[in-house]
Amino acid sequence: WHLEYNAALSSINFMLFLGFVDDVLDIPWRYKLTLPVVASLPLLVSYSGGTAVVIPNFLRASVHLEYAWAAPIKTLLPFLSIHKGILELGALYYGYMLALTVFCSNSINILAGVNGLEAGQTFVIACSVLALNLTMLDTADIPLRDAHLFSVFMMIPLIATTFALLRYNWYPSQCFVGDTFTYFAGMTLAVAGILGHFSETLLLFFIPQVFNFLYSVPQLFKIVHCPRHRLPKLDPDTGLLHPTFNMNLVNLTLRVTGPMKEEHLTVCLLVFQMLCCGAGLAIRHVLPELYTIQ
Repeated sequence: WHLEYNAALSSINFMLFLGFVDDVLDIPWRYKLTLPVVASLPLLVSYSGGTAVVIPNFLRASVHLEYAWAAPIKTLLPFLSIHKGILELGALYYGYMLALTVFCSNSINILAGVNGLEAGQTFVIACSVLALNLTMLDTADIPLRDAHLFSVFMMIPLIATTFALLRYNWYPSQCFVGDTFTYFAGMTLAVAGILGHFSETLLLFFIPQVFNFLYSVPQLFKIVHCPRHRLPKLDPDTGLLHPTFNMNLVNLTLRVTGPMKEEHLTVCLLVFQMLCCGAGLAIRHVLPELYTIQ
C-alpha cells in the first residue's frame, strides 16, 4: 500500500493547495479544469488495477471488433480487444480515470452556495462509499478486498472530519468551507474510487453532481453569462431564497419547489443526494447479474 498511499496523499494535497490558492487569488475556470490533470498524475502512475471493462450480457452479441462498422475504431485504437465479454481499453481507461479526477475535484465546488451543502453532500457520498466498501470485504478475491479496505481507511477520517465541519457549517453557519474543502473532498473521493477499483459505482453516487455539471455547462464555458457566485436571491423581509437566472441545481430546485428558507433548501438537496446514493448502492448489487463472465 505504500505506493498507493503516497500517491493518494500527493494528489489530495495538491488539490488542497489549489483550493487554497483559488480562495486567495480567484483562479479562472480554465485553470480549475486543467490543474487537476497535474494533481492526478501520481494517482495514475501508481494505479495497478485492470484497464478492462465487462460488457453487459445483452450487448455482447452486438459489440464485436470483427464487424465492418468496427474497422475504423480498430484502426485508430489497435490496443482495443474483446475476449469472452471483456473489453480491454488500455490507455483509454487512463483517460477515463483522468477525466474522473477532474470531474470529482470540481463537481462539489460547482454544486455549492448554501450553508451545509458542500459538507453535507460530501458526508452523504463518503458514507455511501464506506457502506459499499464494507459490503465488499467478504469477497474471496484478496486483491479486490485489499483495495476496498484501502478505501475504507480513507473514508473513515473523511467522514469524521466532515461530520465535525458540518456541525459548524450548518445554517446558520459559523464557518465557511471555501474551495479548499471542496477540492480536497472531491479528490479524496476520486482517489478512493480509483484505487478501490469501483470508479464506475462512484459515478452513481455523483448523479446530482453529474446533472448539475451538465446543466451548468452553458455558464461554465461562458456561452451564458456566469457571475462569480451563482447564488439564489435572498428576500430580507421573508428570509426566503428565490431562484435567479443561474443554471445550477440549487436554483433549479427553487424553480420547482418555489421559494424556501436556506436550511430547508439544503435538506431538500441532501435528501435528493441520499436517494441517488441509495439507488446507486441498489444498482451496484443488481448489476453483477448482467455482467457474468462465461
